[in-house]
Amino acid sequence: MEIDKIVVVDPASYSTYYSYCYVKSLADQGLNIEFLTTKFPYEEVKPPENVKTIYFFFKISSFLNLWFKSQLIRRMLRALEYPFNLFALCIRLLRDKPKLVHYIWVAIPIIDLLFFKVLKAIGIKIIYTAHNPFPHELKPWHKWLYKKVYNNVDHIITLTEYVKETVLENTSVGSEKITVIPHGDFDYIFSQVIPNRDLELYLEKKTKGCKVVSLFGAVRPYKGLEYLIQAFALVKEQIPNVKLFVCGKCYTDSDFYINLASKLKLEDDIIFDFRFIPLSDFLSYLNLTHVTVLPYVDASQSGSVVMSYKKGIPVVVTEVGGLPEMVVYGKSGIVVQSKDIVALAEGIVYVLENKYRYQRMSSFARELASKEYSWEKIAKMVMEKVYCIS
Repeated sequence: MEIDKIVVVDPASYSTYYSYCYVKSLADQGLNIEFLTTKFPYEEVKPPENVKTIYFFFKISSFLNLWFKSQLIRRMLRALEYPFNLFALCIRLLRDKPKLVHYIWVAIPIIDLLFFKVLKAIGIKIIYTAHNPFPHELKPWHKWLYKKVYNNVDHIITLTEYVKETVLENTSVGSEKITVIPHGDFDYIFSQVIPNRDLELYLEKKTKGCKVVSLFGAVRPYKGLEYLIQAFALVKEQIPNVKLFVCGKCYTDSDFYINLASKLKLEDDIIFDFRFIPLSDFLSYLNLTHVTVLPYVDASQSGSVVMSYKKGIPVVVTEVGGLPEMVVYGKSGIVVQSKDIVALAEGIVYVLENKYRYQRMSSFARELASKEYSWEKIAKMVMEKVYCIS
């Protein structure tokens, strides 16, 4: 099938880093990609030069957010603006007549569902990437709504077999409609910045002579941070010279975690950074990390795993969702039972305690990132299996 233009859409910029890497990889293969999104609100991230990127959504509500601090009011403004954005998009698509629209995320599922029905009516093929089968904070209506979304797109990309199987088990979608395409690395994003040297010097002083365990990303209840803190106390009994970085904006009660660390007398051994971490700061934390831990109680997949592999950092993950699929046990990392503090501690110790084993795991992780999670390989898979372009 000949495709003149592929329109990729991430309306709310839910995964800016992933989306930019994704569209760049397709453009690198010679495809004509137009990427419609909204400006990333936290920091300046340069879009790929070989992709036509348009900040198409939520311009008015983003401007009005300067005056309204209430999250409820901000959500209402976005909900009011979004149908008009999609109406404008529909006119644009009717004018340009692309054969394919690829949604990376949905912004407001009930509205997106209606829009998908319109696109199907005018003959535009819809691809949808399901990062999660259903939202982590599941509401009673979510399963019904997402079933409708899945039934009204032409093809679904999932990042793990777990997500594919979950969609198949909960919907009437056939397996031929779903293709598993893994999460790629963040090389393009990291190439834009250099580490924050002042922060790195500070962290080097705090962690001098120590191994560093890290948890990256937004802190939400399903991330299981409380289990990691308790496991970390057990790790210190076997490896006294060890520190823990917790890096990411906290969307729950941060005092709970700080108080737990204090109760376990770990306040001098854990660095909590509960803010959105700019890329330059993130690289500083990553450069000092020896093992990345994902103590999740629920998960579909995680970009943190691939990001760590690229830096030669082994991982310890829990046996939930699609996380085990991303680990070659004993070679790139360790998989343990969720909520099992002792097993989590043992996994961390296993990775850190033997220098030669650690070096082997680090080398294998780098090799795995290059072979299995390269964007060139991913783009070719998408073109062949999803977009049907040879």
